Amino acid sequence: MRRAAQSVRVSVRHMDGVPQSVKDEAARLGGEACGLCADTWLFRSREDAVRFAIFAGEADCSITY
Repeated sequence: MRRAAQSVRVSVRHMDGVPQSVKDEAARLGGEACGLCADTWLFRSREDAVRFAIFAGEADCSITY
């Protein structure tokens, strides 16, 4: 039996605003923007969400799942 795919929501914060490089990486990994402030993305796979979170963390962003 297959489990239904669930999206993973990742929110990113940075004191100077989310860097463009982080937004670009979210798009590259297939993230779908879903926040009013363009700081939250939905990813179709957990693996992509983790890759994005690592990238955002390296850009000094705080991350919430």
